[in-house]
Amino acid sequence: MSLSFRNARLRAKHILAFSAMALIVAVTGIFGIWRVDSVVTQVKTMLRGRALQEKAVLNMQLSQKACRVNLVEAAMVRTDPDEFEEHVNNYRAKNELFKKYSNALLNGDPALGIPPAPAGSPVANYAAAVLASWGEFEKAADQLIAHKQRLLKGLRSGVVDQAAKDALADETLNRLALETIRDTSENAKLDIDDLADYLESQTYAGLKATDTIRQSTRYTFITVILMAVAAAIGLGLLFTRMIVGRVKRVAAALQSGARGDLTAAVPVDSRDELGTLGDDFNTMADRLSGMLTSVRKAVGELHALSDKIAVAAGKVTEGEEIQAKGVNAASSAISEINASIREVADGVANLSLSAADTSSSILEMTASVEEVAINADSLSRLVDEVSSSVIQMAASIKQIDGSVQSLMEISTTTASSVAQMDTAIGQVEVNARETAALSEDVEREAERGKRAVEDAIAGIVAIQRSSRITTEVIDVLSRKVEDIGGIISVIDEIAEQTNLLSLNAAIIAAQAGEHGRGFAVVAGEITDLSDRTRTSTREIAEVIMGVQSETRRAVEAISRADKSIADEERLSANADEALGKIVMRAREASSRVAEIARATVEQATGSKIIRDAINRVTDMTGQIASATSEQGAGGDLIMTAVERMRDATAQVRNSTREQSATGNIIARSTENITDMIGQFRSASEEQFRGSEQIVRSMEEIQQSATMSLEVSRVMEEAAITLSRQVKVLETEMEGFHIRGQSPR
Repeated sequence: MSLSFRNARLRAKHILAFSAMALIVAVTGIFGIWRVDSVVTQVKTMLRGRALQEKAVLNMQLSQKACRVNLVEAAMVRTDPDEFEEHVNNYRAKNELFKKYSNALLNGDPALGIPPAPAGSPVANYAAAVLASWGEFEKAADQLIAHKQRLLKGLRSGVVDQAAKDALADETLNRLALETIRDTSENAKLDIDDLADYLESQTYAGLKATDTIRQSTRYTFITVILMAVAAAIGLGLLFTRMIVGRVKRVAAALQSGARGDLTAAVPVDSRDELGTLGDDFNTMADRLSGMLTSVRKAVGELHALSDKIAVAAGKVTEGEEIQAKGVNAASSAISEINASIREVADGVANLSLSAADTSSSILEMTASVEEVAINADSLSRLVDEVSSSVIQMAASIKQIDGSVQSLMEISTTTASSVAQMDTAIGQVEVNARETAALSEDVEREAERGKRAVEDAIAGIVAIQRSSRITTEVIDVLSRKVEDIGGIISVIDEIAEQTNLLSLNAAIIAAQAGEHGRGFAVVAGEITDLSDRTRTSTREIAEVIMGVQSETRRAVEAISRADKSIADEERLSANADEALGKIVMRAREASSRVAEIARATVEQATGSKIIRDAINRVTDMTGQIASATSEQGAGGDLIMTAVERMRDATAQVRNSTREQSATGNIIARSTENITDMIGQFRSASEEQFRGSEQIVRSMEEIQQSATMSLEVSRVMEEAAITLSRQVKVLETEMEGFHIRGQSPR
């Protein structure tokens, strides 16, 4: 078993250890829960039994009081056998209930949940004592009931005569009701109180016992928890001791390997995870020893190779430096040739631009001369057209002169008509203003009437609210009056009961003889007081009935008034709506009249403007008439100038035709020169592009030489660094201790 546990995996060991601790916790929890449940069950059972017993005792006390009251009320019945039977039946029902709870305390009752009292226990003794004293009470009650039944047999129901008074004053009846029943009831009550006191003391003792049980349960539970904690701690220490020692051995071997000592080995004594880890560490150390041996051989070879690479890199660097100097010299010479070619190309380009500008200027001049020739032809045609137009204009001026005279006459007539229209518009403006004022008065009156109707509606609403408040007050008053009527009924009943009591007192006083004379006087005063009270209550009842009748009439009148107020409110609302429409229509009419007034004012202003415009038209027609007369005279002068301009345009047309022919010859010559310059420019550009390509090639060669030089230098530095790192690696390798090899 020990060997199998040692070879088990760590996961299984952890699970087993935690399962053991969980089992301990579970056992502890189950024991605690069982113990608490048992204690709670005991406490609940005890408290429930005590509570049911106390409830039974309380019902016994209530039943005892009810039995005594019913017997006294049965003895006080005058002549009504039904009332007597009712009190007797109530007594018997309460008596059965009393005996039911008493027997339940003594013998138990499953329906009530009350357990039986053990024989000889205090509860059984107290319950037996209660039943014994209650038996005496039952005997007295049976005697009282039998004697009262005999007395009622000789009486007539509902008739209070001397026989009824004598029966009510019967000495045996009064002795049984006032002495025997009282004494036996008090004895039973004392026994019940003793039982209640005992149950209360037992309840208090049960609570103290509950505290004791709870405290002992707490101590037991704490003890079990401490035992479980101790077991869990011991199990944890045992498991830790089994695991930690082996982990320390593996850690020591790992630390030795980290320091370079690969000769350390981990003892393997199990097949769990830690045993597998130790076996893997031993295998890793063996493999690292073999790898380090191979690495030492490779480092020696690498050291010799790095020396050879450093020598070769030095020779390559020297050759690259010589090549770079030659490339730089060739590049400088080609750059100077390229600059000369660029200057020639720039000169050819400038010459080409100058030739192009000259050719463009000549072509523009030729085009301008041709355009002048065309314009001269157009000018000649325009002069002819102007000449004919001037002739037509002279004829038109004469016609305009006649039309202007007619226009002056029409404008004069129009001015007089406009003056009359201006006067009429002024009268319309005055009438529109008066109408606007009248419409504003109508609107103000309508708004005043609308406000009056709204005030009337507000008054009606206030009256309606007041009437509702009055109705509510009257309703409250009516209810209060009804309450007073109920109170009076109670007072009347009290007076009747007082009268009966005074009658009984008088009977008892008569039986007492001389000793009851003073009591008879008091009974007489009570009788007079009850009679006066009854008379007063009847008078108050009549007054209240009158008040109720008047309140009903007031409510009906207020209801009719509410209906009338509602009708008036509806009519006022209709009037308010109609006045609102009138006000709205008056406002619309006022706005329309105001618009008419504004329109008439604008029309009057417009008529004045029209009148002024017509006056200006009249003046302008006069000026036009004068101008047309002057234009007639200027037309002749224009005809003479047109003839002279026709001769000048003919001379200009001939000169421009000659200049156009000369310009065409010059343009063809400049085009030939431009073509030759273009060919020379193309050749120079091709030469410049070739030189540029040579320059770029030399730059690339120079960059390649520079890169080769840098690469050779880097390779030389890498060879030096490699040699240095090989030496460092040899130094580090000397720190490892390999199995099967003695340390250096």
